[in-house]
Amino acid sequence: MNLQEDIQRIREVMNLNESPNKSVIDLINEKGLITAARFFGGYDTLVKLLDDYEIPKELLIKEIKDFMNDYTLISFSELGFDPIPYKENKDEYYEIVELGFNGVLIDVWGGYKFETLKGEYRVPYEELTYKTIVDIFEIISDVTASDFQ
Repeated sequence: MNLQEDIQRIREVMNLNESPNKSVIDLINEKGLITAARFFGGYDTLVKLLDDYEIPKELLIKEIKDFMNDYTLISFSELGFDPIPYKENKDEYYEIVELGFNGVLIDVWGGYKFETLKGEYRVPYEELTYKTIVDIFEIISDVTASDFQ
């Protein structure tokens, strides 16, 4: 079955054809975003079911912080993932390498082909872009899903 057929089947089973957003949002509010994503087979499927509804950035950050309650700091390499690119200019490359409860650690690379670590700094989750928050959420969602398989 392809993804569209899966989504249609979920809508039929949950009787979501009338108002998919309300039922899915109710599930998110009741069980949490990570549980809802797992229930629908992943974050991407959940987003497709929500159509044009955008999950609030604050909710994504709350879920990340809830995940971080079990850790002081955790690197993406510990989770089995590559760092998340943050930004780049002609002299430096920035990547998110570690999660903390209140924000992320960013490494700054420079030199020829960005092979020299020049420094690091922290950025609160609230200052990250929506896309970056989604990328982080998808990683922790994958990590928590693998814990339950």
